[in-house]
Amino acid sequence: QVRAVEQGVRNMRCIRTVSVQPRSTLRAQRPFSTIVMAAAAHHVVVSAGSYSEGKKKLLAEHPAPHFILFTADPDPATGESWCPDCRRSVPSVRSVVAAAGGSLLEVNVGDKPAWKSPDHPFRHSPLSLKGVPSLLRVGGDGAELGRICAELEGAADATQASAVAAAFAKAHP
Repeated sequence: QVRAVEQGVRNMRCIRTVSVQPRSTLRAQRPFSTIVMAAAAHHVVVSAGSYSEGKKKLLAEHPAPHFILFTADPDPATGESWCPDCRRSVPSVRSVVAAAGGSLLEVNVGDKPAWKSPDHPFRHSPLSLKGVPSLLRVGGDGAELGRICAELEGAADATQASAVAAAFAKAHP
């Protein structure tokens, strides 16, 4: 199933899973590109509480290479991520993974107070995340093959975030 939230379809900010409409219907309603359709087909978004289930689904139902992106939840007031680094980097990561023909599990870590808590479960083993956005490449068995975080956080703009994500994807085929 493929669905995209209307606000972000044109710039790939808010791709979500939903029911499929015939391609001709989609074109009549709004200008989708082939890359958006491909990205949505292998892009699953889950909450922190559904991470394990989402990871199993990614590995079982979607093609390799497999990437997991940990990002901040959308702010209910604005609909955009509360994290400025995520707002800048996440659309670039989505594009790079889609261009690589990979699958992406996007995990929303929670609102700002939940993520900033030292008790957040993703801050502890086995993940031990230091920040968001964090991009992991995992093998078919689910084992972590590589990770970037500070590089995405430090990207000055979307172009630099794309370059960082592309270099990571190329280094971890």
